[in-house]
Amino acid sequence: MDLIIFDKTFYEATDPSIINIYNTRLDLPRKYLEIGSIKFEGDVDYVALKKLASSKGADALLLDGNNYILLKFIPVEVPNDEKSKSI
Repeated sequence: MDLIIFDKTFYEATDPSIINIYNTRLDLPRKYLEIGSIKFEGDVDYVALKKLASSKGADALLLDGNNYILLKFIPVEVPNDEKSKSI
């Protein structure tokens, strides 16, 4: 298992149990940053894969050939709509 980190930004570790693995970018629920890549050869150990990804702050993984791209979801900003507030 080879890990490549794309930038020097530190991301807080996430919970490995929440990491989903997506097969295509079309399946992703929202915008994201690609923060790294893990290359596997042979059988994939999904527990180890998710533990490594979560230790680097990934929220999800994207399968890309023999690689798993570490994804960090961009927070969704909810606009502050003054009209929707009740008086």
